[in-house]
Amino acid sequence: MPYIVINSANAFDPANLIEFVTAEEADTKARDTIQSQPQAMVQTALVINT
Repeated sequence: MPYIVINSANAFDPANLIEFVTAEEADTKARDTIQSQPQAMVQTALVINT
């Protein structure tokens, strides 16, 4: 099942829809987002159903 990274501070960010194969890839993207946008509120989620 894929993972996504959700930036709750920007619900309209198209990056919220990018799917990652592993939790590690999603975690890396989440950390990159926080570094580039310190005001971001970032969560990773396992996609169970689309």
